[in-house]
Amino acid sequence: MNPRGAWSHRGAWTRRITVISSLSSPVTNRLHLRPAALRSAHASLRGRDSFCYNENARPRAGIIAYRRSAPGETALVFLNFADSPLTMTIPFPTAGTYRELVDDAERVASLALTGATGDPMTVTVPSKYGYVFIGPG
Repeated sequence: MNPRGAWSHRGAWTRRITVISSLSSPVTNRLHLRPAALRSAHASLRGRDSFCYNENARPRAGIIAYRRSAPGETALVFLNFADSPLTMTIPFPTAGTYRELVDDAERVASLALTGATGDPMTVTVPSKYGYVFIGPG
């Protein structure tokens, strides 16, 4: 306990940082640390407005997608929990270009999808991986 009578979480944070740094690898950085940085940089990933694409998802197969929004920005998150790549199609929520940001720094060319509102957006997600596309709101 600290002098004010509240519990201190310093020990837990120290252990968490130690675990993260001991697991440090390119994959760990992409799947754990980079999404945290994306949340900090993009209001849509912190926004409370969300929508799960239940009709398009195949949770038993292992793929889901959801949308989070903030004024002027939309995030589309695709998650694949399966042992093989899976493809999912959802409608573009708003017209424009959506750029994938999890692996953007490692790509030679950006992965971007452009479409009109309601057009099909088809994404193939690698096994046990996820994509975060950011576009207009």
